[in-house]
Amino acid sequence: ESIFERVPLVKTIYKSTKQIVVTLGGGQAMEFQRVVLVEFPRPGMKCVAFLTSVMKDVDTGREMATVFISTTPNPTTGYMQIVPLEELSETNWTVEDAVKLLMSGGVISPPRVAFDKVRPVRWAGSDKRMTKS
Repeated sequence: ESIFERVPLVKTIYKSTKQIVVTLGGGQAMEFQRVVLVEFPRPGMKCVAFLTSVMKDVDTGREMATVFISTTPNPTTGYMQIVPLEELSETNWTVEDAVKLLMSGGVISPPRVAFDKVRPVRWAGSDKRMTKS
């Protein structure tokens, strides 16, 4: 580890990769709360995303979700997006299910997906949704 931390570019990549791996393994306070689907990169297409947190829009009071959209085949790279919570679709997939799907390029996938309808994410703090499970 000390060798990796001395090489400038390798240091950055190593630290980021280590943080994601630790996060995926649940060894850190910051963790992915849920696996969700989000419409991205265009309408009609959905991708797997990891819900990381929920916050309120200061202007509207609407609940906004931060999601990490991982790329295939390396789940340590991707995009962080802020999306209205009501636009996410809940899945019943585990983080492990989603990582297998991403790393295999879709070859290893859960047997079912709820794709066509938006299935609202249940989140604590909303009177219309149940608490996170």
